[in-house]
Amino acid sequence: MGDSSRRVAVLSDVHGNLPALLGVLWDLDELGIVENVSAQLTLDRSTVVVHGSPRHVRDAVLVRKTDAELEAMFAGDPSRLEFMGHAHRPLVRDLPTRRLVNVGSVGPPLDGDARASYVVPTRRGVGDWSVEVRRIPFDVDDTLIDRPTLLGRSSDRW
Repeated sequence: MGDSSRRVAVLSDVHGNLPALLGVLWDLDELGIVENVSAQLTLDRSTVVVHGSPRHVRDAVLVRKTDAELEAMFAGDPSRLEFMGHAHRPLVRDLPTRRLVNVGSVGPPLDGDARASYVVPTRRGVGDWSVEVRRIPFDVDDTLIDRPTLLGRSSDRW
């Protein structure tokens, strides 16, 4: 990553929520951020983006997990800053060996805030990033009405 002025956004767990995704994409366009999508991305030698953890895609970084439980999820990974999703709850957690940033969810958030969530990290140096959690409102009623169609299922099953 040679261009230190390049900006990225980290988002996760859209789950067919097109109105929320469109709101986030509009916000990204307003911020001038356009990036391609990747399941695992190394931003620099100290910074990685994964869905759950480097250990498993379904690992969940949650506020109730102990430092030891979280360290075990990232054992053997040299990164000092990890961005992930999966838990549908935004969280910034500093451990003795690394910072964990759960970006929340563009789709169904599970933290009581119905707005879509994602983060915009800004690199200050190798492995040194500031993190802005962004929340984007969207029409929840439209999403609830359209969800079966967006998931490719007939509405009579919902």
